[in-house]
Order: sequence, then C-alpha cells, then structure tokens
Amino acid sequence: MNTASQDKGGATSDRVAGFATVEDQIDLSGTIVLGVFGANTDLTALVRLRSGRVRRVRRGMRLSGSDVAGIDSDGIVLHRHGRISRLSLR
Repeated sequence: MNTASQDKGGATSDRVAGFATVEDQIDLSGTIVLGVFGANTDLTALVRLRSGRVRRVRRGMRLSGSDVAGIDSDGIVLHRHGRISRLSLR
C-alpha cells in the first residue's frame, strides 16, 4: 500500500514511510549534534538542546556552559572546567 504525498501528488512507499517514522531512535533528553556543515576550515554544527531549541554553533562559542573547542566531521569537542568531552553525530 502506498501513502499519497501531500506536497507533490506522488506516492511514498510503505518501506520509506516506515523508515521516516521509526520511534525512539534518538534520545531527546540531552544535547545532540544534528549535523555539521561548511568549509573544512570553518565548520558549523547544528545542535539540538535538551529544551528542544536548535542552535548553530561555531568554534569558540558557548554551548550549555561549555566552550566549543572544535568541530570536525564527526561532531563537536567541548571544554568545561578543564575537561574535554565530545558530542558525536548521531
């Protein structure tokens, strides 16, 4: 069975619709990296905070009380009170 698309009148296969609606795949109770984009020398990360708010962050910015120490293709590196942590892309 195909589900009709509301936007362009096309159809979405059950398989594709199933992948798009899988529940509980991301833990929304914490901060997560949604994506990393930009030139390799000036990367920006798109981050979802626990509050649900989405922010763009760059190296040197503050995020939830931590300094963004770096961004690479795998996620972001945070520095807080002398400790380093990483938030990886999901």
